[in-house]
Amino acid sequence: MSPESLVAVYHAVGDPAQTGYRDAVSLPALERQLRWLKRRYAVLPLAELLERRRRGRSLTGQAALTFDDNHRSVLREALPLAASLELPATWFLIADPLSGKPFWRDLVRRIVTASQVEAFLAFARPRAPAAAGLRAERFYRDSKDPRRITSDVMLPLLAGFCADARAPADFVSPEELGQAPAGATLGSHTASHPVLAGLDARQQEAEMRQGLQAIEALSWPGTKVLALPFGDPGSYDATTLTVAARLGLPGLLLTAERPAAADDLGEHPLAAGAPLPLLVRDLPGRWPEERFA
Repeated sequence: MSPESLVAVYHAVGDPAQTGYRDAVSLPALERQLRWLKRRYAVLPLAELLERRRRGRSLTGQAALTFDDNHRSVLREALPLAASLELPATWFLIADPLSGKPFWRDLVRRIVTASQVEAFLAFARPRAPAAAGLRAERFYRDSKDPRRITSDVMLPLLAGFCADARAPADFVSPEELGQAPAGATLGSHTASHPVLAGLDARQQEAEMRQGLQAIEALSWPGTKVLALPFGDPGSYDATTLTVAARLGLPGLLLTAERPAAADDLGEHPLAAGAPLPLLVRDLPGRWPEERFA
């Protein structure tokens, strides 16, 4: 059964091993899914869907299409496909890798893939007391858990440990962006993609403001909607909502781990009475193929 409304989120397109993203969807699968989306829903620009929600209008039969992270395959494969199907799409970029800075989640993945977790912990623990809470057997999860360590502490440790720390090879540079495909809009995924919960108001504002500034500096049409990094209920807190409202953000996007209506925020307690609209996005790339018949 299809959700009554849907904000579909994708990441990389292609082979997971080549893109470095485990839930990358193949181009043929993406085309099947986008054609299904067009048949089942009226696909609107994300800003229009948020405005409908802000006004309390029904979202039944409405959808929006989004992509997260700076994967080059979004530019080369996904957005041209969406344009050919006349589907508006919003692409949320992380600011720091646009300027060539390393993406800390990529460095974490490199350490795990190279079986260097124990070596990294031996390097990090004498340099940062917070690293003592990282467990080797749960390193990937612990490294993004603000109750154990925050990203502003992790990034210098990762950059100091990893040789040749730079933006992932699969990520775009500003020079590659060129002219926006028809219907494509850029949005911010923050400056460095941290878990915002647990950061103080100054740190959260810097992440949001720097992300917005990077998008505004590009030539594509943009939106001030923010895609929350990681996007689960634990990825933001009351400070996040307060700072976002102060910066004038029109909405925040969460990410559901299972199909759910885009306007169903029952599992997100902070959303009740929030000072700005929130939408829950689904990950159709993880759905079984029979859903797209």
